Amino acid sequence: MKIVNTKTSNYIGQVKEKDEVSMDNHMVSVDKDLQNLRIEVNKIIRYFRGGSYNDINVGSNILGKGASAPGDVTVSSTNIVLPGFDGNATTEQLYGCFELMHGYKEGSVLHPHLHWMPSSANTGNVRWQMEYFITKSFGVAISTSTTLAVSSSATGTAWKEVFTDFPEISGTNLKIGNQFCFRLFRVPTGVDTYADDAVVMTVGIHYEQNSLGSASEFTKT
Repeated sequence: MKIVNTKTSNYIGQVKEKDEVSMDNHMVSVDKDLQNLRIEVNKIIRYFRGGSYNDINVGSNILGKGASAPGDVTVSSTNIVLPGFDGNATTEQLYGCFELMHGYKEGSVLHPHLHWMPSSANTGNVRWQMEYFITKSFGVAISTSTTLAVSSSATGTAWKEVFTDFPEISGTNLKIGNQFCFRLFRVPTGVDTYADDAVVMTVGIHYEQNSLGSASEFTKT
C-alpha cells in the first residue's frame, strides 16, 4: 500500500506535503519541511530523524516541607506568597518527586534547573544544591544519593527571574517511569554571599523526547 502526496494539517501540527511513502513496514511517515513524525504499527508516534525537548516543572509551593523549610515570602507588592530560602546561615530545604515521562528518549541526559528571584536589590551568589536519587527498575532498593551544586548570581534587581541550570545528569540505563526524587536546599555560608531570601518559583528538568508517549503502559515499545 502507498500514500502519495498526502496533505494534512491540524492533526499532528501543520504539515506541508508528503512525498510517496510505502506502508510495507507497517508505518506511515509524515515529514516534509515542518515535521519528522512516524506513526508506527504499535500506535506510538515517534520522531525518526531527531527529537525535541520538553520540561517537567514542579511549583515550589507544592513541594514537601520539613522542620527546616523556607519561610513564606510575599512577592513584591503582590499578594502571592512563595518559599524564600534564607540568606543568613540557616540551611533550608524542600522535597519532591516526579516521574520520567513516557515521551522521554531513554538513555538521554537530564538537565535539572531552577527558576528563582532575589528578594532585594543586593548582589551576591546563591549556592543552590540538589540531592537526588532515581529508581532504575521496580523492586530495586535505593542505597545512595547524589548531590549537585551550582552558584548563581543575584541580578541586583529585586524580583527579577533568574534561571539556574544544575550540572546535567547522565541518562545511562534510565527508562520511562523511573522516579526522580530530590531535596532542594541552600546552605548560605562560604561561597554563598547573597544575604537575603532567594525566592523559588519552580524546579524541574529539561529532557529530550523522541516520541509522543509510549507504546505500552510500562515500556517504551
